[in-house]
Amino acid sequence: MNKTVSEILEFDMQWDLLVIYTIVSVAVSLITSFIVQYVSWKGRNLATKEDISGITERIEDVKLNYSEKLEDYKNRLWELQYEKGRLYEEFKIKHEILEKVIVKLNKFGSDAIHHRIYAHHRNIYLALYKLNNSESNSKQYREFQIKAEKSYLDFGVQSYELTALASTIKVYIDDTLGGNLLILQGKIKDSITPRKSEDDYIQFVRSELETKSRDSVLSTTEDAFFQDSIDPDEIAHYLYQLQEGIKDDYRKTTNK
Repeated sequence: MNKTVSEILEFDMQWDLLVIYTIVSVAVSLITSFIVQYVSWKGRNLATKEDISGITERIEDVKLNYSEKLEDYKNRLWELQYEKGRLYEEFKIKHEILEKVIVKLNKFGSDAIHHRIYAHHRNIYLALYKLNNSESNSKQYREFQIKAEKSYLDFGVQSYELTALASTIKVYIDDTLGGNLLILQGKIKDSITPRKSEDDYIQFVRSELETKSRDSVLSTTEDAFFQDSIDPDEIAHYLYQLQEGIKDDYRKTTNK
């Protein structure tokens, strides 16, 4: 069964204290044994009360000295274990932030792509409908309009959550990394901005239909109609930087 970090730390501390206690106990036992033997020997050699009194005082001094050292060691051990636990918990929180950013950033990019596709097909079907007034084109337009609206709402939610995560990264991890996330977020937001107006779509569809089929028009991609999409490698590079930033911060802190 896996143990929690606190259980492991508590076990380590208890083990250290047991070792110290054992050492002290052995030391006191040896001294006590020595006294018994010494008194016995002195008894045979007419040991005096002064001898016994001096040895007793020595024992008490040794016990007090060990007791003070043990208490000091216990305090320092508790402080060390507490600091280790705190650092681990802090690292765990930062790692949870990283996991959230991975999920949200990839979802944000995915929502942007979906919205571009839905909005593009919506505009194509709208242009087709306006050119030939077909009911089927009108139906397809409405379907893609609903999809585009939903994807845009999802996109907005992810954008808000990424902004909050960027602020968290600035506070708990690194200001630059938090700022870079906002820059990346802005690029993805720009990618859903249309380059072409409704009239541009109508003109494009009319021109295409003169030489191509309707299916050919529907198969056109959205790239020429929207701002440049984000490079997936740019997202991957940022996530790598964030991960390494968390690791470096943890190493620097624990090596102090």
